[in-house]
Amino acid sequence: MNRRTRQWIGYVIMVIGLAFLAGPFVVGYFTGKGQARIVSQYEDELGQEDSANSDRTGENLGSDKKDTSSRKKSKTEKEKERFYKDAVAYNKSLVEGGQDNMNTSEDVESFALDARDYGFSENMIGTIEIPRLDEKLGIYLGANYDGMDKGVAIFGMTSLPLGLGDENVAIAGHRGWRGTPVFRDIQLIQVHDPIYVTTPWRTLVYRVTGMEIVTPDDNSWCKVQKGKTMISLMTCHPYGDNYQRYIVFAELTDEKKPSKADITKMNRDTFDKNARQVTFRESDGTTYTVDVDAESIEPDGREYGAFWSNVKILAEKRLKPVAIVAAVAVFAIGIWLLCVTIRDRRRYKRHTRDIQGKEI
Repeated sequence: MNRRTRQWIGYVIMVIGLAFLAGPFVVGYFTGKGQARIVSQYEDELGQEDSANSDRTGENLGSDKKDTSSRKKSKTEKEKERFYKDAVAYNKSLVEGGQDNMNTSEDVESFALDARDYGFSENMIGTIEIPRLDEKLGIYLGANYDGMDKGVAIFGMTSLPLGLGDENVAIAGHRGWRGTPVFRDIQLIQVHDPIYVTTPWRTLVYRVTGMEIVTPDDNSWCKVQKGKTMISLMTCHPYGDNYQRYIVFAELTDEKKPSKADITKMNRDTFDKNARQVTFRESDGTTYTVDVDAESIEPDGREYGAFWSNVKILAEKRLKPVAIVAAVAVFAIGIWLLCVTIRDRRRYKRHTRDIQGKEI
């Protein structure tokens, strides 16, 4: 094998190594940008960059004209009101008709309403902000691939977030998706944490009441509970193995969403490093309490132990700078190899010309 062949093999290895090192982070960067763009676009369509103090229901959509006229709007109040009335009727139908027919994947992937029928560019009902996870994502209707690729999604045959009572909004999210966290760090969430859901009509403030681990075929967690107005966040568990489901329950409060500065301070000051007390529900309905480390996702170390999940989380959260440095180093080596190749090629050409000149 001559020197030139060895150099080109080196280039190929360099490109492959660079792709392995930097590829996931590049994909994650663009996926995250896409998720943020969707949230921004939705807020622009609502004409409200910050709806923290909005409290609009179907009864007061036409009120406060001065505030309404000061906002940039691409959605008419008439469209919002029509959407609201249909959403109310849909939630009422769940309470009256029950959810006993929710048995297949198609039942949760599709949804009875489509936001695009009301003038929105995406099939979204709103956004969800979880300070403990430092996440703000779009909420899609129907837990299908398209919706969960762009944000989080509401299960079909479960409630819409209207804040009117007898609601259980079942929201599903990936345990990390294409380099973005989504619900990857859900084990950080603790009881009494706030969760903010913004819809075209108001911002709802929920407080976490508990957590549960269930089997994939258990859908009792997403059923409407009489007298409660709640949301339920669901993701795969354990992290990286996905043979169970981790659920976070939160109930509606009458609070208003505070400022971003207050949210950041509250989030920092209230963090509890102790293990989360999580209800573990077996397939036969038996329940007991397990500890889930805030820095891990393994219940009580019963399966693979906290060590392995910590390694996984560490790799995703802490090794990114290492991978970036390694990618830069590989790239620099590649540039150096290229310069060496160009130099050697020029030397070879000069040497060849010198020989040919002497022969002449």
